[in-house]
Amino acid sequence: MMHLIHPADERVRPTPLADRVASLRRLSGRRRFRVAALAGLVVALEVLVLEGWIRGARVPPWDFLGAYAQEAYWWWAHGGFFDPVSWIPAVRGGYPASLSLQNSAWYLPYGAVAAVMPLTPWALAFLSAVHVAFGSVGAYLLVRRHGVSFLAGLVAAAGWFFAVGAFSNAEHPDIARGYAWLPWVLLVASTRWPWRRWWSIPVATLVLWQAASGVYPGMLVAYACIGVVWVVLQQVQSRARLTDFLLPLGIAMVAALLLSMVRLLPYVLGNDLTGVREPDASEWSWSMLLSLQFGYDYGFYPNDISMRSFFIPAAVLLAALFARPGSPLTRLGLGILIPAALLGLPLFPWFEALQQLPGLSLSRFTMSDFKVFMLFGVLLLAASAVDGFVRHRTPLPWQRARVAVAVAVVVLLAVGGLLARIDLRDYALTLAVLVASAALVLAVSSGRRDLAALLIVGVVASGGLWAYSNREPWRTDRVDAEVGRFDGPVAELVADAEPLAGDRRPGRTPLPADAGLDDIQSSEWNVAYYTGEAALGGYLNLKGNTYFETLRAAISEGDRAAQLLAFLSHPGTAITAAAFDEGCADEACGGVRVTPVAYEPDRLEYDLQTTSAGAVVLNEPFYRGWQASVCADDVCVTGAPTATDGLVTIDVPQGASLVTLTYATPGLGVGWLLFWAGALIAALAPATLWSSRRRLADADGRGENDA
Repeated sequence: MMHLIHPADERVRPTPLADRVASLRRLSGRRRFRVAALAGLVVALEVLVLEGWIRGARVPPWDFLGAYAQEAYWWWAHGGFFDPVSWIPAVRGGYPASLSLQNSAWYLPYGAVAAVMPLTPWALAFLSAVHVAFGSVGAYLLVRRHGVSFLAGLVAAAGWFFAVGAFSNAEHPDIARGYAWLPWVLLVASTRWPWRRWWSIPVATLVLWQAASGVYPGMLVAYACIGVVWVVLQQVQSRARLTDFLLPLGIAMVAALLLSMVRLLPYVLGNDLTGVREPDASEWSWSMLLSLQFGYDYGFYPNDISMRSFFIPAAVLLAALFARPGSPLTRLGLGILIPAALLGLPLFPWFEALQQLPGLSLSRFTMSDFKVFMLFGVLLLAASAVDGFVRHRTPLPWQRARVAVAVAVVVLLAVGGLLARIDLRDYALTLAVLVASAALVLAVSSGRRDLAALLIVGVVASGGLWAYSNREPWRTDRVDAEVGRFDGPVAELVADAEPLAGDRRPGRTPLPADAGLDDIQSSEWNVAYYTGEAALGGYLNLKGNTYFETLRAAISEGDRAAQLLAFLSHPGTAITAAAFDEGCADEACGGVRVTPVAYEPDRLEYDLQTTSAGAVVLNEPFYRGWQASVCADDVCVTGAPTATDGLVTIDVPQGASLVTLTYATPGLGVGWLLFWAGALIAALAPATLWSSRRRLADADGRGENDA
């Protein structure tokens, strides 16, 4: 049984503090106490640090109020898991929902909240707070399952509560979620997961699937790369039988991949990623080492402010230097820290060459993608060290050298902060906590086990000071932000939203005549997601998609920009291709009489009257997945339209015809079949594996009897 202070350490100094520690040791052997202590720690941190998110007074700023929030709201408000949205008309003339991998579609935590209330920024900030707690509990369970003491588990929980991505990347929910899901993914990908329980494969499948659905795509590549190393280390350390680890893990991974196909297959089949991809934006400067402790809102740091910080709570950072050799967590911590640094840090000469490897070019922020593993590796080392502090009386190898390194770290950070001219208040407070943490860690590592519980206080003090000294990236007034961005509270906009259906697609909010690319890409147009209107502008991340890039270039810098903007702003209509070539932008000169019949976001129906057969151009953006049905004289012809300057183009006969334009998400049907196959595998695998293990056990028994 695991204790706060290990039972072997009975010879504690006879002090009042030692007596209290002994009492805690006895209590920590009780499961209810451990659960209550963990819950109390996490809840206290949630209330002390993230209460603004929870009660809706504060939300993360910047991109959090952009497409991350609006796409999630639209997808879950206008469709849902079993009725997925196919076409979103809100911004940029409309686009397929399946092409946005960062819209939180198919992500069950969002769906659970959306079933109760709209996904307003308040609801999403609350979910962000829940994810921070979720990651903290996951870190505790992971290290505890690897055999460390209760105290080491609490230190890990407190340390990962202040995981840098939850705060510096709060504006990017999918990156922040990558920090929350990491300990859970590593747990189910380990030999310490209870693979012999009947529920192990279904739950592992759920964890892997939802992590794949909710985490930033670039981070998933890092998950895959370092995950391979993690699984190999687990297998080498445990020498587990095939049926006890690799086989059930493989089944769970296959099932999770199949469940993800309902999301990934439409993305692949609906995309044409031959557009220009931006190079990796990661930059390294040795000054970034100061972000291990100090604030990151300084001009001498490279990179976007959200990608700069490598913060680790001071007690965690220093304790990691005392990780005990031979500990499984020490090997695992180094096993993910070192390859993550080699793959993710742009200071190495091979960094550019690695971008050519499959998947690594998917993200522009490779350093940020791998950073989560570097920081978590340090956390595992710290958990190993704290476990050693309270369990072992023998001195660590190279104890004096470790102490010297810890002192050197403190001195270098202190001198570096002075030379960089860190803000005096930030410098003084951070340095005070750093020195106090160093004194505590050195004392505990030298035998003062009665002080070990104070490490939790040190972690919380360091993390809390850092978080509140750098509030701008994760905490802003919600009402002010919503009014400033959308001219009103989002809850009121949603309540007053206009209906989407009718007999004709409404006109789109036009752009200014002199609109440049920055005007077009402004997130202020994204209010259309909440109001039910449609806009030509708006922030939308479909970079690299040929169809998206073609239309973007045409309306921002092409020769026909003014004509396209005018044509797209009209209610749903069509003109002949010849009239379009001559510069026509409305129905009056278009050579077609258009009578609207019915409209839904993914289905438009018109009666057309033309004087001659030929091509007509509709004012709808072209993407793969549109299907056109043209019916005339009781004959219907169905097929995929073509594109003219990024707009849907179809052929119609002379005279009257009924045109129906429908967007059908490519590959969705096959994706559903694969989804249900994955669900079936996850459901039936426990019984199949149990039967296989029973046969193996019977065979082993017969072999022993024969011998």
